[in-house]
Amino acid sequence: MHEIITYYWPRLIVALFFACICTRFSLKKREGISKLLCFAAFFFLSCTVISIASEILLVVPIRYLILKPIISDQVTFNAVYALVKIIIDLFIYIIPSFICAKLLHEDRLIIGTVYMEFILQDRFAQIISFSPLSYLIVYIGEQVVLGLIHHKEMDYIFGHKDAVSWKPVFYYNLSLFITMDACYVAYLFVPELGAYGITIPIIWIDALVIMSVLAAAGFSKLNITLSQEQEDKITYMRKFQDNQTDIIRDFATISEAKSGEMGWNGVSKRA
Repeated sequence: MHEIITYYWPRLIVALFFACICTRFSLKKREGISKLLCFAAFFFLSCTVISIASEILLVVPIRYLILKPIISDQVTFNAVYALVKIIIDLFIYIIPSFICAKLLHEDRLIIGTVYMEFILQDRFAQIISFSPLSYLIVYIGEQVVLGLIHHKEMDYIFGHKDAVSWKPVFYYNLSLFITMDACYVAYLFVPELGAYGITIPIIWIDALVIMSVLAAAGFSKLNITLSQEQEDKITYMRKFQDNQTDIIRDFATISEAKSGEMGWNGVSKRA
């Protein structure tokens, strides 16, 4: 247990960060729930804890109990092991994200997209860092950069989450996760990558991951901007329709008034 904590402690801090954010939003929507119980639930549902648990309970046993005895060639073993890890990573987060959506009383697509953002941030820090401490430094740097990129859109996201097109962002992030996971398992597939310190292949992989993450941030920002423009158009059309309705109502009122006046004049002349 001591070795696990020593190796994974930065990712456990990220799990605490995730639990704090989710607990805060959950308590706003649900009264009478235990804060400690809610915090513990989100801590164990965080992507980092799920990832650590899957490595210990699934990936490592599969590697040593199933693959190692039946595959003797090291290159083939590394390739199969890397593929197995990618497949496991694709499916282990589905149930936790659904449970988080239930606990937060939010749409599964919205929570799934946000949950995927946390997964990408964790994977990015794993790829770029070279030690547990550097992982934490990279993760904090991520939050600062993303905050600077999206600080203008945050109020709109929280206030108009139903107007944001979440589906394209979710699928874009999912495809990015597969790409980043492939870069991550490259160290498993080609162990020599991490054996000689900082090399050209490592710099190339890091640069690819950084550019992919920046592209994802740009796509997310563009999607929010388009959602704002679409909502502005809808608001304008509604106001336009309301104005037309008011104009028609005013014309009807004037017409009724004119008709009443003409009718009264006709009666007075015949009299």
